[in-house]
Amino acid sequence: MNSSLTKDFLNFIRIKICLYVLSLGILGYLLFNNIDEILIKVAITSFLAGVAVYSYNNLYDMEEDLENRKEINPFVRMKNSILIPWAAFFIGFVISVSFSKASIFLYSSGVLLGFIYSKHKFKRFFLIKNIYTYYGVSAIFLMGAVAKGFSLESLYYYLIISLWVFATSIISDLRDIKGDEKINAKTIPIVIGKEKTKAVVISLILLSAFLVLYFKGLLLSFLFLPLILFSLIRDKFNTSHGLFGLLFIILALWMVVSKCMSLML
Repeated sequence: MNSSLTKDFLNFIRIKICLYVLSLGILGYLLFNNIDEILIKVAITSFLAGVAVYSYNNLYDMEEDLENRKEINPFVRMKNSILIPWAAFFIGFVISVSFSKASIFLYSSGVLLGFIYSKHKFKRFFLIKNIYTYYGVSAIFLMGAVAKGFSLESLYYYLIISLWVFATSIISDLRDIKGDEKINAKTIPIVIGKEKTKAVVISLILLSAFLVLYFKGLLLSFLFLPLILFSLIRDKFNTSHGLFGLLFIILALWMVVSKCMSLML
């Protein structure tokens, strides 16, 4: 695979978002468990969930992507590209069978709902996209958190993470408003306007910041929230969206490092 084809493939699976989803799974697992062989399985499964959902979404978002990104990925035009998301899903499912039953359900439902959402373009219906993202993406965090068994505390963390995920889904709607208008989508910015939408996102971020005060493991997020709020107010939607992804990646890395240090002591 030459460098150009590799780049196209990484863009097709949306590698940045896949790393973001990967970090959610790792973060969920390490909040309740130490580093072990299950962590590797959770990481691979989380990454494959991102590959499956977002490559599948690319196949059905050609019209919006042409407007928002001014290009169509070559893999979208390839005849057998549909095999990529399905292969990613099935491999992830096989790995997930070693997790708890709740984790298997969260993985399968999160990915399959993503397929249904993309194929039937539920973005055309008000709030459906955001509700799916609220559940589907943050379900990967919960999948990691309950991989060895359910705990009530995991739901508290899930509430915070899902608020962040919900906020990022609305920010992506702000970023993609031109393409969404072209297909008559009923996203939040289109229905209530950009300024009111920004107010909703800021409220969600501030609410999550209040909840974070009770969970010291996520205090690192306070380094990012001011930057996210500033870029959002300045209409830098790509920047604010990217900062949320970077926040999760850094939180996951921080958890890995802290767990490694505790094992060495």
